[in-house]
Amino acid sequence: MVQRRDASLIPLSHDHHHGLVRVFEIRQAIRGGEGLADQLRATVEFFRSDLEPHFEAEEEAVVPALQAATTDARAELERLSDEHRQLRDMAANLDASAARLGAFAELLESHIRFEERQLFPIYQEHVSAAARAAVEAAVRRILERPNDTPRACKVP
Repeated sequence: MVQRRDASLIPLSHDHHHGLVRVFEIRQAIRGGEGLADQLRATVEFFRSDLEPHFEAEEEAVVPALQAATTDARAELERLSDEHRQLRDMAANLDASAARLGAFAELLESHIRFEERQLFPIYQEHVSAAARAAVEAAVRRILERPNDTPRACKVP
């Protein structure tokens, strides 16, 4: 059953869509065997402009609210932190090789699916409405998106 996303998580879910578009584009270039240098540039820019603020919003707003609301999410929060670290390390060492771009895409997709299917439902179940309102304000401030209008994907 699909769960309606809480307003506090909508900007993060919009980001996840953009991340999956990036994954798709990397995989298309790998399959075609060309354009890997362009994908490297696009992925490094995406990491800088989208993923870093996204990680910051999760780490500074979502994680503390979830930690305060329940102890049932320890494993999920540990995974979140570990995968953020791995993605940061991978982004710092990306090159135009199919192996490194492909590994980054694999982890990014897995991470997005984990958040949407496991972490966000736990958050929505345990975090109070008042705390979610504070999280939403913090997420929107960090991401510099004061409303629900999703950004357009940067597709060539």
